Amino acid sequence: MMTTAQLSQRLAQKMWGTDFARLSMTMAEELRDAINMGLAQLAKHLAPARRVRDTAFVVEGPRSVQVTMTAGSPDFTLATALPIGSYVTSADLVGRGIIIGGSPALNRLLTSSQMVEPWLGVSGLQSATLYGDGIPLGVRTDQLSGGARWQSESAASAETLTFRETSPDAQRLATVTTLGQPTEWWLENFAGGDAQEVALVLRLWPLPSTRGLVRIPISQLPAEVSLEDLHVTPRALPINTLEQGFFTALVAGYLTDAPNLRGDLDASQVARKAQDALTWFENSANPNPSGQPNRVGTPAGW
Repeated sequence: MMTTAQLSQRLAQKMWGTDFARLSMTMAEELRDAINMGLAQLAKHLAPARRVRDTAFVVEGPRSVQVTMTAGSPDFTLATALPIGSYVTSADLVGRGIIIGGSPALNRLLTSSQMVEPWLGVSGLQSATLYGDGIPLGVRTDQLSGGARWQSESAASAETLTFRETSPDAQRLATVTTLGQPTEWWLENFAGGDAQEVALVLRLWPLPSTRGLVRIPISQLPAEVSLEDLHVTPRALPINTLEQGFFTALVAGYLTDAPNLRGDLDASQVARKAQDALTWFENSANPNPSGQPNRVGTPAGW
């Protein structure tokens, strides 16, 4: 897939004949705005199957792990090596519930080395149980396009979960004996680590007693890009290899009146290619706008 940095570099060369890093702030802002207008057009013409994707997240049942604790601190070291079931990277652990030692309280993981609440027991190696009740989604709240469903590992279909506007009270969350098939879900933001990055976490209740799947429809429509996206922290765009040339031409059409363009640039040709690209996206989304059945010729006598 094309990234925002690749697109900005391609357009900077095409329209100004230079690298994106050499553009003035005014030119960079013109480029950002043009890309966002192009993304808005793309969103209108994406096929339905590309607008929303039913995404499945693996949920683990209770897992036994070893952790090294420091008295009075929320920090810990995971002594059990990853992967642990479906927890492949440290980011997979954010938002999970954890019970340490003989404590009756359910704590939460902010990161793979820090909990929400400090450890009140003694320092040293402790046995712990890791729960799959928190799922870091890796998306924004506005990308969620429907409710969550639970599917047990042995089930053929998923069951709809009840959405809660707010999380249950702390006392209920500490009742760790409530294990079973999840029936409720809600959303929480977890911030942790040196960069204080915020992760959107889908929470389940009761705590899952077995392995399963949570399914939720997630919008694939592109979010607007920032100047940082174009150069400092590039991100992937929902554009496949075939579409890259068409999308570049579409965005270039919004830049024909930008300042300090290449002297040899033919603005009318750029505008014409932009219109051709838009037509291509429109036809791709609706290849048969008349609604009439396509007719296929057959040899005589068949």
